[in-house]
Amino acid sequence: MAQVAAAFQKRNPHMHIAFSPSLGSTGGIKAVLAGALDLGLSARPLTAEELQQGAVAVEYGRTPLILVTSYKGAAINFTLEQIAYLYGGG
Repeated sequence: MAQVAAAFQKRNPHMHIAFSPSLGSTGGIKAVLAGALDLGLSARPLTAEELQQGAVAVEYGRTPLILVTSYKGAAINFTLEQIAYLYGGG
């Protein structure tokens, strides 16, 4: 995000962007809803309650993910939901 902010400020020199220490997704969303921050970053979708409180999510990018194995058997095709389940301790 620092690179995105630097590019934005280059085009908008009258604007200033400052980053607060990480609050986590929930903390950042709460801070925006409370008016303490103008913008928050979240690694998760908004909850129904956050949407009801007026939060709005805008996707600005995606992170590529590659799973690699030395397994030489047939191809394994996981869905994103299955991968999330595995990373979540499933």
